[in-house]
Amino acid sequence: MSLRQNKNYGFRVGGTSTPKPLKKTKRVADIILNPNHPKYTGPDSIGTIFFSDENSQEITADVYSLPIAKPISRNNYTAPLIGEVVEVIQSISGDYYKDLGGRRNNKSYYYYPPLNIHNNTTNNALPVAIQIPRSTINPTGVSFNDSNFSLKTEFTNISLQAVERDLDNYLRDLGYPSGRKDQRAPKYKLSKLNNGSYSFILSDSSGENSSRLGDYFEENNNQQPLTPTEGDQIYEGRSGQRIRFTSTGPDGTNSISDGATQVEDGNSTVGDPAILLSLGEDPSENINTDQGSFYVLSNHKISIDVICKNIDSLNSKYTELANPLTQIAAPAPIILPEEPISTTPDIDYNNLDPVDDTQISLSLTTPNPQINDPLFDDLNQTQDESIL
Repeated sequence: MSLRQNKNYGFRVGGTSTPKPLKKTKRVADIILNPNHPKYTGPDSIGTIFFSDENSQEITADVYSLPIAKPISRNNYTAPLIGEVVEVIQSISGDYYKDLGGRRNNKSYYYYPPLNIHNNTTNNALPVAIQIPRSTINPTGVSFNDSNFSLKTEFTNISLQAVERDLDNYLRDLGYPSGRKDQRAPKYKLSKLNNGSYSFILSDSSGENSSRLGDYFEENNNQQPLTPTEGDQIYEGRSGQRIRFTSTGPDGTNSISDGATQVEDGNSTVGDPAILLSLGEDPSENINTDQGSFYVLSNHKISIDVICKNIDSLNSKYTELANPLTQIAAPAPIILPEEPISTTPDIDYNNLDPVDDTQISLSLTTPNPQINDPLFDDLNQTQDESIL
């Protein structure tokens, strides 16, 4: 199929009509999400879809013969499900530079996020309504009109690749050329058994098998989109992952507006910003029933239910502090080195007794050491004998 930019000129009414481009609404037939995909050629191929024309209800026996398109942005990206409808445009290709073997007029197809057909966040698919004509007898020789014919309900193998191959071959023999990728093929659900084997089990055709959205994705029928309030910016995943940038409204407007005050109350809290991150199914966040919550609040009151309000149930001891400052430890005392103890008695110079001069005696004694010198000994002897 070609997406040449042909123009439909329509009928001339009172003059030349303005050319109208062909419709760009396309249906996703398959998508490359990991290296296990048979058409994976590298990281640059991640997110590539195979699409068919929705307006003509195009059906093909080989999904991989369909044209391909890349996401228009990878910075803010939503992976479309099989059967969802996207807008496809044609623009500049990566094969642009002549020096690298490209040409400036090379074009590629790019797709926008899925159209919000059903106005919900889980599934906006429009499955192909027209069934391809099949022969009365399939390649296996079994008649589809035979009342005794029934689909095989289970495929099991220790190898994942082997069980996928067995199921694909079985479906091709039944007239589904693309095997599990064929939108019209019966849906089999993959599971891993306790013994380590892999098993594809036929899904209920009256329920979850009504449309094939992917290899394993299943819509949660209980999932509801968030209800916005004024000025909200909301991001939602397909399985209840929600981020809401919001603000307080009048009392009761949303989950963070209970008890909100207005201008006439003297101190308005309406308009205070908040960020709510949650996992849930309800149209409004509920911190007590959601699977998980993370709230960033500026001036709000949230009513939180606890399992038990009895402090004893926590097996903890609660001590109330009278004054937090008393819990601050005092600085350690400074210990100075001890000074030596003096043995000299203290003298009181203001109460001294009068001095008695008569009892003062000074004794000056000059020592006379004995000198043993032979010369002086002889002089002393001569003096004693009156010789000198």
